Amino acid sequence: MLTDGSRSGRSAKLQLIKNTNYVIRSIDDQDRYEYWSNDFGWVSLSIADQFTPEEQKTLNLPMGGEWVPYSQIISQLDESKKNHPTYQRRTDLSVAGDE
Repeated sequence: MLTDGSRSGRSAKLQLIKNTNYVIRSIDDQDRYEYWSNDFGWVSLSIADQFTPEEQKTLNLPMGGEWVPYSQIISQLDESKKNHPTYQRRTDLSVAGDE
């Protein structure tokens, strides 16, 4: 039994994040992906809805959408940041400063 209300809220939030690991990605414009929000339609990833595995199995996709694991999207974003020239310059500067 949890007696601290803030702990139960944090625990519920962590459980929600753990279980909501799919997003719906637009397949129409792969140069600039958009993601699905039930409230707003196609939006940026930061405000897109996330869906549980159970929802992924039972909900219908909007036209032009595909299910993608949220972790896959984050991994792709991390890789694209690493390949960006600004990131590489910052990395070079930090290495040079360490010498």
